[in-house]
Amino acid sequence: VLVRGCRHGLRLTGRNRNVTVSDCHLYHNRGVGLFLDRVNLHQMNVTGCHVSYNLGGGVVVKAGEVRNLHVS
Repeated sequence: VLVRGCRHGLRLTGRNRNVTVSDCHLYHNRGVGLFLDRVNLHQMNVTGCHVSYNLGGGVVVKAGEVRNLHVS
């Protein structure tokens, strides 16, 4: 998946469980590449992704609860 030129590449809100983001390009967006916005997140795996040139940052957590975040 290629997300380019959008506000945010990927935005999660609310309650999420066992999320996997794999082999994505979140590139050159006006906001955040991977935005965890007030989430209640149990576990998230980010693997093989290219996240760059996002004006609001690459990976941003705003408020909420993040228990396990694995980036590889």
